[in-house]
Amino acid sequence: MSAGVGGGVGGGVGSEAVPIRQAATVVLLRTGADGVETFLLRRSKGMVFAGGMTVFPGGGLDPADAGDLRVTAARETFEECGVLLVDGAVRPSGYAAERAAVEAHELGFAAFLRAAGLRLDTDCLVPVARWITPPGRPRRYDTMFYLAPLPAGQEADRRTTEAVAAGWARPGDAIAEFEAGTHTLMAPTYSVLHTLRDFDTAEDAPGWAAEAADIAPVALADGEAADARVFPGRDDYIRSHVDHQAAQR
Repeated sequence: MSAGVGGGVGGGVGSEAVPIRQAATVVLLRTGADGVETFLLRRSKGMVFAGGMTVFPGGGLDPADAGDLRVTAARETFEECGVLLVDGAVRPSGYAAERAAVEAHELGFAAFLRAAGLRLDTDCLVPVARWITPPGRPRRYDTMFYLAPLPAGQEADRRTTEAVAAGWARPGDAIAEFEAGTHTLMAPTYSVLHTLRDFDTAEDAPGWAAEAADIAPVALADGEAADARVFPGRDDYIRSHVDHQAAQR
């Protein structure tokens, strides 16, 4: 399940209490010919949460994750794009059957790792942002966004039922496509892309985040308008969002 936190410019749909679920999102990075690139998924329009949106891989904390969001992040990355954030090399032929079983909740992620002789490399996950879904949404998440370089020898794919398209893009190009109306980005995704757009390598961004990223939660109190939030890229995001709404009238 790709986790987002909602967060367009409009307000909520009510003030009834909705439980806030912890979640993790992973911004996979690789170094391209023209700078750092991120892996993005376009969610199926029929999805209950963030249908049709372009997002990073991620999802909600599972009881089997033992309360560790980094485990959530690694599990969701494996389920949604086949990448294993582990120490050492992985099996060249892949783990397609095990991946399908983990995604279907027929096999626990920890049990899979033990059987495969793999150990998670949670140190590769570096927090870069934290967002909480505004009040009034039907689902709410407290989501930590992590940066993680793509492990050597692995490839990301979109063999998941939750996505209709996926691929690598430079952050600036993904933002330009949003501004052109080619795809739709929630505010948290836009903000992280905005933060990453000037980095050259997959190592530079996590190095910076480990020292300087602001992971104070971006959140709203009940009754506040969504445009009251302060985040990297805020003014450009609001301008683009308003332009999209005007074009649809």
